[in-house]
Amino acid sequence: MAGTVKIVSFFDMVSLAGSQVSGKQGTSTNPRWKPLNLGTTNGVAYDTTGSLADDTATLLYTGATDLPATFEYGFFWASVATIIQLIDNNSTGTNVKISVPATVSFMFSGTLLAAADETAALGYDTDLAALQSVTTIYAEAVSAGQFQLTLVD
Repeated sequence: MAGTVKIVSFFDMVSLAGSQVSGKQGTSTNPRWKPLNLGTTNGVAYDTTGSLADDTATLLYTGATDLPATFEYGFFWASVATIIQLIDNNSTGTNVKISVPATVSFMFSGTLLAAADETAALGYDTDLAALQSVTTIYAEAVSAGQFQLTLVD
């Protein structure tokens, strides 16, 4: 059964210079509360919640046993500051680690291209062809807490 993925994401703040700064999804004319339709998916979702241990890597997902084996969109949330690790085990074994503040949702795609140096991007088409599927996800929490991980194909 196909499904539609929609997001609502925005921020407002006053900068150090005193000016109002904001950002949001969608077009410049859409109100910030209007969901952005990311498109139709296959409707397969992996949704898990659970506990994170203090300063311990916790396996949240592996494409070898969890469905979907690959995914288009990921959503992660935790009650505590967390480092999320996205790993490509398909061929290159590369990974990327991202710090996610407590209670701030983090959205990501199901592909990555990690680089070990400071080489500038090669161009959209070149980098797009080199993207690899995320096959494993870990989380390391600063202290014990709760998490939610949802992956949608």
